[in-house]
Amino acid sequence: MAYCFTPEETVPEGVRRIALEQIDKAEAALTGGKERHKAVHNARKGCKKIRALLRLARGGLGNAYARENACFRDAQRRLSAVRDASVMVEALDKLAGRQGSDGAGGFAPVRNVLVERCERASAEHLEQERTTEEVAAMLREARGRVETWTLRSPGFKVLRPGLHKVYRDGAKRFATLGEAPTAHDFHDWRKQAKYLSYDLKLLTPVWPGTVGALAGEFGELGSLLGDEHDLAVLRCMLEADEQAFGGPTLVRPLAGMIEQRRSELQAASRMLGARLYLDRPKAFMGRMEAWWDMWKAEPASRAA
Repeated sequence: MAYCFTPEETVPEGVRRIALEQIDKAEAALTGGKERHKAVHNARKGCKKIRALLRLARGGLGNAYARENACFRDAQRRLSAVRDASVMVEALDKLAGRQGSDGAGGFAPVRNVLVERCERASAEHLEQERTTEEVAAMLREARGRVETWTLRSPGFKVLRPGLHKVYRDGAKRFATLGEAPTAHDFHDWRKQAKYLSYDLKLLTPVWPGTVGALAGEFGELGSLLGDEHDLAVLRCMLEADEQAFGGPTLVRPLAGMIEQRRSELQAASRMLGARLYLDRPKAFMGRMEAWWDMWKAEPASRAA
């Protein structure tokens, strides 16, 4: 089924079903024999979706929240070295694509080094350390615990604290960016925006056109901030080892292009964030809960 709640199930039923589905998909990605980088990407994405679900339902999970969030965070991190290496290649390719065919050719020496490092990370972390097999085992173990999750209420009350916290924390991080935010400030904001985009996907059936569009907008914000973060990491990597990437004559002009693009992404993120975090958390939650109540009442109305 889709990554969302359905009107026929209680919130605990939906949380368990969605968790099981995402665990199965992540494990299948790691054990299905597909191209390694794609498998790692899909498995990490599944872990992120599960962690967003856990955050949304944290108000009803009690002590299980900390345990399960740590489990899927660790599984995600075990796969990060390979994914992070490939992301640097993707970030450079995006930047090169904006320069056109004439400017992109100058990136080739840097790209070759990044690809070589990506292949080395893949060999070290996937083949030698049996990472995918170990992470798949972690997922299977976590799957066995899902049915033991005890959620304390069948309705929206379970979701209210988690949704409120994710929206509030994202709004707070946006409001405190200030005039000279660091790459870490934008990265922290990105994490909250991505979690909220996933949580809104879970709630999309409540009002598909409106909540679904809002999920898409927060997803776009997360993508803008993700590109900004990747470029910040790429610049640090280049400047930390200039000689390996062709020396100052190649790295420094590229670093300038990176900073120009980061400035554009930061400006676009701020503009979008100003629209998306316009509501105070209390107003946002009031509207979401009212839509949920009306959605849950619709099947009963149709039956009557």
